[in-house]
Amino acid sequence: MEKYKHSLAVNGVLNMVRQCCVIIFPMITFPYASRVLGAENYGKINFGASVVSYFSLIAALGINNYAVRAGAAVREDKKQFKKIAGEIFTMNICSTIVAYILLILLLSFAPGSNNYRVVISIQSITILFTTLGTEWINVIYEDQFYITMRYVLCQLSAVILMFCFVKGPEDYILYVCSSISAVILANITNIMHIRKHWKLSVCIVPLRQVVPHIKPTLIMFGSALTSLVYINSDITILGMLTDDRTVGYYSVSVKIYSLVKQLLNAFMLVAIPRLSNELSGGDNKKAEICWKYILNGLILIVIPSMAGLLCLGKSLILVFAGAEYLPALPSLIILSIALVFATIACFYINVVMLPYGMEKDILIATGISASVNIILNFLLIPVHGASAAAFTTVISEIIMVIFGVIKTYRKVNISVRKSSIISIIVSMWVFATTITCSKILRKDALILIMAISASALGAIVICLTGYKKEIIGYIKKERRGKNGTLR
Repeated sequence: MEKYKHSLAVNGVLNMVRQCCVIIFPMITFPYASRVLGAENYGKINFGASVVSYFSLIAALGINNYAVRAGAAVREDKKQFKKIAGEIFTMNICSTIVAYILLILLLSFAPGSNNYRVVISIQSITILFTTLGTEWINVIYEDQFYITMRYVLCQLSAVILMFCFVKGPEDYILYVCSSISAVILANITNIMHIRKHWKLSVCIVPLRQVVPHIKPTLIMFGSALTSLVYINSDITILGMLTDDRTVGYYSVSVKIYSLVKQLLNAFMLVAIPRLSNELSGGDNKKAEICWKYILNGLILIVIPSMAGLLCLGKSLILVFAGAEYLPALPSLIILSIALVFATIACFYINVVMLPYGMEKDILIATGISASVNIILNFLLIPVHGASAAAFTTVISEIIMVIFGVIKTYRKVNISVRKSSIISIIVSMWVFATTITCSKILRKDALILIMAISASALGAIVICLTGYKKEIIGYIKKERRGKNGTLR
């Protein structure tokens, strides 16, 4: 496979396009599916997906991340790459077989699994195709154009299938099939694409050759496992202790919360490549400046976003899911508070700790947070239902922030006082704007459009006013040459 020839800038743009599509496609499918399927079927599908995600993790075994790191080091040596790729692919096939054996045992003996057997069985097909697709080879060779185009076309095909065949609650199995079709189609395409250059197959590998791969994959697997438990345990335990309708309501609040969180996290993704480059070159001073801009920028955005989510939660549910899902509002209000802590935690984990190679500390942090989340879920969900699941998410995110601050305070010392004050002022404007729009306007879609537009416009004016001196100083600095003369 030839190395991709486009520049890092082009690859960066392609990656941003794909990230935008990751957000846009759920915004198209979510409102339709939640309305057509109903809360009970929608909850059943989401519970099945949360169960399958654990077995997908077992099949992956942390291999994808390790494969990218190990394969990239030898990608110029075709013979060596083929050897390592074959060993990793064989490990992945073995872990996939183990995952399916465990899944079959669960579906055969777990109490209450009969209601979900068909849904989970269909959803689990993605495990096999993900393994066979070997996406990590595309990542190693930076084939961003192919990855992006394939993702967009396959997701678009799945959306078309959903609109064509899913017409009512009785079509929930067809919805499951259409939703996994994107993964299946993408990986079938990838198998054919990769076979033009590499013919991977299962091979007998001596134990001494496998041992060097085992330790790093297990460390990455442990980190991925705790992260998955930390993210998905709410829906899984809610499904175990309550009914499908409650899971459906909570899934809607999580979907809205996750979309907003993805948009905020995309703000950080733009700066991470530059930060990693500066740290690899030993330029800690530039890294500190980068951290300062990122964290202050996040503070400016995330607190007003929380305010908007608090005020517009009802309209968001009515527009994206329908009146049937209004019981999701209490959990969405609680999750809007978690948004602040989740975004700051993401900063410390992904932007500070990962570049510094603090994987073990991240594993400990996610492990503690996941444990607390699970314990609190089992204690509180039987009494308070979906609201308890949302509350445990807030507690878990707070733990992640505290751990991140403690572990990095000697490396990162950033003042956020000014950005916090400006952010609070913007939040007050958001509250006033959204409440006014809600009282004046009647249609929820119009409320969202006008409130978000007016809030964004006011936020820009407030930020420009608050940072007037900094902006003027930056403009003057840019206009001057290195010798102090005007450019």
